[in-house]
Amino acid sequence: MRRGVARMDDAVDTQPPGIPGIPAPSPAPQLSEAQRLILFHGTTLSIDEAFAMDAADVTFDLMVAHGCTFDSIIAANLQAPALCTAGFETPTHFKRVGMDALDLVDIGWTRSLVRLFGANAVRTAFVSTSGDAVAIVGTESARVLAVEIDCALELCAGDPRAAERVLTITPNMPAALAGTTIDRLLDTGMREHSLVRCGVSLGALTKHLKPTGAQLSQLGFSFRV
Repeated sequence: MRRGVARMDDAVDTQPPGIPGIPAPSPAPQLSEAQRLILFHGTTLSIDEAFAMDAADVTFDLMVAHGCTFDSIIAANLQAPALCTAGFETPTHFKRVGMDALDLVDIGWTRSLVRLFGANAVRTAFVSTSGDAVAIVGTESARVLAVEIDCALELCAGDPRAAERVLTITPNMPAALAGTTIDRLLDTGMREHSLVRCGVSLGALTKHLKPTGAQLSQLGFSFRV
């Protein structure tokens, strides 16, 4: 697991409680001196200033202004609910300090963010490129965020190498092809050789995607009708 991320066991809830995107108010998290030292190490805030300020002053705006990173947040063992109390009010706020799709491979972080903001908001913020798709496909977090094969291949339009990786790590291939379309596959730029490398044969394409002869030709398959 990247960055030594500690797992959390929050239960999954696809819709956030209360007002969407705004967690219920709670007291500011208390930060030990060790946490402050880790959180602000290498930032523009001096250690003396970090030790002197009230916990309530350690906010999202302050962290961004002084260059705190998600790596330091993880190292300081700050979890999602505490960060929300400190002003991380949307998934994009987490992204602004360096959290990315690879961090969501940790199912604990995914579940925590989904509880706070809902699956749609988390997916929109963190799964928007072919690289994001490759990072998360095949994981439990992909299931929680509903990043299925069609969604992943859509993000891989024009990126056949990423699309090949997505198909390679997608569970239940080639039967999973039934969850997408031949047009989506064509849009990725994949062709016969890359499809065969990830276990997609002419027979599998014909069975699950019902392509036309012209579409098979576009993919590079040679055959007689």
